[in-house]
Amino acid sequence: ILVGLDVTNPAKGSFSASADTHTIETGFDLILTDIGNDLFVAEIGMSPGEQLLREFANGEYRKARKNEILKRKRAREETAKKYSTVFKTSFEKLAELLETEAGKAWLIEAAKICKECGNCTKVCPTCVCYTVHDCPSLDGTGERVRERSSCLFTEAAECGGGHNFRGKAEERIKNRLLDKVKFIGSEHKINGCVGCGRCGVCPVGIAHIADVFNALAQEEK
Repeated sequence: ILVGLDVTNPAKGSFSASADTHTIETGFDLILTDIGNDLFVAEIGMSPGEQLLREFANGEYRKARKNEILKRKRAREETAKKYSTVFKTSFEKLAELLETEAGKAWLIEAAKICKECGNCTKVCPTCVCYTVHDCPSLDGTGERVRERSSCLFTEAAECGGGHNFRGKAEERIKNRLLDKVKFIGSEHKINGCVGCGRCGVCPVGIAHIADVFNALAQEEK
């Protein structure tokens, strides 16, 4: 069951409005919007959401009035203006920036300082890389374990015979960026980046999606 809460105070570094992910219209059971005065407008997406209200709201809900629905609309519109970080170019053109001379030069320099810690992928809500280990026991049994991994790890692209098709750090960094702004979108028709800004956790400051592409867009000008 998916219950969501509309953002009304964006976190520092978040750029969800630029990624067009600051609001949601489908895919939830219940979405709540704080309209002030301890009131929330609840939109029911699917029947489990309505069932939640019936079972746990103790009757403290009613049909929203027109002025309350208007407040919800205004709250969403005002929130979109609060994001201090925005893309300086369209989302669709971000991938092209990595192919420019500035983009290629940035990847080389970023590779020199990248710690390959994987922090940016660990906190990203759309990263799904994993690895599988066989763990044998002394009694002759064993266990196959699936663990979170990262496309930034050297071994992430290793295959049979020891070949690594992304052996250079700049290739792995580029792959991670393209995954967010191109690959996921091409395959699933949704943005691979939700604009949460969590990738700002990078210890050397090279992973925040908006900061990276805004810098490249500035150099391109």
